[in-house]
Amino acid sequence: MKNDNLANLFIVGASKCGTTFLHDILGQHPDIYMSKPKELFHFTSENNSENDNKYNAFFSNGKNNKYRVESTPAYLETTSFNEIPKKICKYNAHSKIIIILRSPFERLESVYAQTLSTGHTDHEKYYVGKIMSSEFKDAVINYPPFLEATKYWTHYSNYRKYFADENIKLVLFEDLINDNNKALRDICSFLDIDQNYNFNYSTARKNKRSTKKVFSKWPSRVVNLTPKIIKKTMPKNIQSFALEIFKKIFLKKIPVDFWDDELRDKIHNILLPEVNKIYEYLNIDDDPWRFKKK
Repeated sequence: MKNDNLANLFIVGASKCGTTFLHDILGQHPDIYMSKPKELFHFTSENNSENDNKYNAFFSNGKNNKYRVESTPAYLETTSFNEIPKKICKYNAHSKIIIILRSPFERLESVYAQTLSTGHTDHEKYYVGKIMSSEFKDAVINYPPFLEATKYWTHYSNYRKYFADENIKLVLFEDLINDNNKALRDICSFLDIDQNYNFNYSTARKNKRSTKKVFSKWPSRVVNLTPKIIKKTMPKNIQSFALEIFKKIFLKKIPVDFWDDELRDKIHNILLPEVNKIYEYLNIDDDPWRFKKK
């Protein structure tokens, strides 16, 4: 199979760490061709090799680009899909990997908020209903994908089994958001493409940090569509009554207390070895995730 038919750059997560933003930004570069849609989930399939031709069709218009890119955060879920790095290597051993990492506490908050707000998560769909019916503390402790995805060093180490260090780039979410230009120049250097390209950051989608402490337990698409369905399908004389019932049921907000001291200490103790190894590997001394106890 010709290499110019193959994807050769993978942004593998972590979820809620800026993969959408980076996908949109890098897609502006003339040397980069991004898959549409962003997430193809090809390597989560057990029989992905049988579908390689179908998968490669997503990159057929990128034959003249240096990189053909897929951005699927689920590919960092090595606890659930521990064969993914091996599968990517088998597909194209010359691939490069980008992994974006975020403060573990903020990432866990963001995943939970996304699940409550949209009714879906980047993790296994099996857990969505349980997460939505759980308090934050129960979700973090009782549903493994929530916490497992934040074991960054474990996942990075799994990719290092199949790809050389010079072909894997670790990016901090905080750097990517706080200094776009510097972070993108660094990434372009890693990819050996023009570092002076003038990216338009205003067009990129950003997952803004949520400051909300109350959420609806219903997905936003359900909340948005239900009034329209009521108005289209119900007689006018009962629409007002139906809308009032809708408001009482669907728009009831629930408070979310993300952290208490016990939970924070528990998660801190679980993840501290992972964070320390990331800090040490990246030569980070200033604790940008404010993770170390004072």
